[in-house]
Amino acid sequence: MAVVEWRVERSGVPGALAAQTRLRAPYRILRAVFGDDGDFRGATGTKTSTSWFLKKRGSTTLVFLHDRQEADNRKFSLDAFRARQSYDWHVTGKDDACLKDFCTWLSREVIRRVEAEPQPKKLTARSKEKVNALIAQGKSVADAMKLAAEWEIIAPAAQAYKWPIAAETRDS
Repeated sequence: MAVVEWRVERSGVPGALAAQTRLRAPYRILRAVFGDDGDFRGATGTKTSTSWFLKKRGSTTLVFLHDRQEADNRKFSLDAFRARQSYDWHVTGKDDACLKDFCTWLSREVIRRVEAEPQPKKLTARSKEKVNALIAQGKSVADAMKLAAEWEIIAPAAQAYKWPIAAETRDS
């Protein structure tokens, strides 16, 4: 198990946090990394449903990791939001160096933990043709799958959660 370099900080809100970036991660992974639900409500008011102030071990360096929701969206569901496959979280810190340090570490930790989970797979195109041909010949789906199924991983975590995320793939 990796050493958690950043811990939840509740003792105060930092001063000016001028640098900003985005980091893609599933809520369930962030909750596991920080051992906290992310229910801290900072100065952002009602536009934030989930957030963490995080402090680097042995340092005074703080970052604010949070979501941003529409304040007047009455259809918003916290449970549905937290169940999403992933989200492009807002990350704020005092400067770009602080954000690079934090996001590089967290991105690696997210990738490590996601890759430890069973990965989503699908049949290869060639395998689908074989399975369909076997079914057309009268084999059951279960038997055809046993004989011809070849799987490929849908989306490797290293690509989906690597920081910095490409601007063209960002959530709004």
